[in-house]
This record gives sequence, structure tokens and C-alpha cells, in this order.
Amino acid sequence: MLQPKKVCGLTLLLAFYHFHFFMIMSHKFLSGLTAGVMAFSASSALAMSMETTSVTSPTETTMMKKDEAKMTRQQKRKDMIMKRKAAMQAKKEAMMQKKTDAMMKKDTMMEKKEAIKMSGTYIDATSTLLADSVLNDGKMKVLFFHASWCPGCKATDAKITSMYTNGTKALATYKINYDTESMLKQKYGITMQDTLVKVDGTGTMISKVAAPKEADLKSLIGM
Repeated sequence: MLQPKKVCGLTLLLAFYHFHFFMIMSHKFLSGLTAGVMAFSASSALAMSMETTSVTSPTETTMMKKDEAKMTRQQKRKDMIMKRKAAMQAKKEAMMQKKTDAMMKKDTMMEKKEAIKMSGTYIDATSTLLADSVLNDGKMKVLFFHASWCPGCKATDAKITSMYTNGTKALATYKINYDTESMLKQKYGITMQDTLVKVDGTGTMISKVAAPKEADLKSLIGM
């Protein structure tokens, strides 16, 4: 037979094992419960997040599309403004170039008219000797050997004056003094007054006529 003390000890030992087993099982249960609660919470949070995303995503997409459309419109507006400015600048430059061309054309025409005016002039040079610079100015010209005491010279002088008065001539005619231009008379072989000599831009004689008729004057000076 078991003694009372041994029975008591076994009872306590069994009770201790039962208690220890209970504590282990309780701990596992509580751990499992905690894990289950945490998993449930996580799944609930994930579900809520997915639900929130599914609700807000179209709105955000719409807003993004609106922003993109706005930016596109702004960019198109900027591009349009830049194109207009470029077109205006090009138009302005074209107008300025046109004005410049017109001014240059006008200046050229004025220069030509002035050149014609200067070259086609009847010049009285009887008071002084004709300068070599005039003979060698690079322009064709006519020399009229005039004498104040010569009736024929007066008639020729009147005809030449009328020709230049009634129209522009390409050549200039210099009325020079027959009595004082000894060197020129010798150079061109002038033996009588009322003689006209056409020379080139270096002073070289081209043609010569004495006591010219109207046809001779037109041939020398031009219509």
C-alpha cells in the first residue's frame, strides 16, 4: 500500500503537471488568438485600403487628365504667341528691308539723275583756261572754241543753249575761249573759231567739226 505521504506527493505532482499543461495550452491559445486578431486587422486594413484606392483612383486620374489638358492648352497658347511674335518680327524686318531697298533705289535714281545732270550741262569756261582735270575726268565731252567777236560763234552758242534747255543731254559741252586756249588749239589742230571737238575721258580727240550745222550739233552733243 502507498503511504499517505506518497499519495499526497503524487497528487501534488499530478496537479502541477495539469497546471503546467493548462498554462502551456493557454499560452498557445492566446498566441493563436493574438495572431488571428492581427491577421484579421491586417486583412481589414488591406481591404479598406483597396476599397479607398478603388474609390479615389478615378478622381485622381480625372484630375491628372485635367492638369495635363491644362498644361497642353497653356503650351499651345505659348507656341501660338511665339509664332505670332515671330511672324510680326519677320513682317517688320521685311517692311524695313523693303523701305531700305526703296531708299537705295531712290538714291541710285537720284545719283543717276545727278550724274546725267552734271554730265549733260552746257558750261561757260571762257573766263579761265580749261583745267587738265576736266579733260581727264573720265567722261566724254565736247569742247566749243568760241570767240566773242565771231557772229557764227554767237549763232552756234544760241543753238547749243536751246538744245540743253529743251532736253537733258548725255554729254557736257564746255564753251572755251578761242583767243586764250593756245595749247588746246595746238593739241587739237584748231585753225578757226566756231569749232567743236568731241573728246573721250582722257582728253583724246574723237571727232571735230568747224562752223557746225544743226545736224552736226545733234550728232556731237545728242538729241
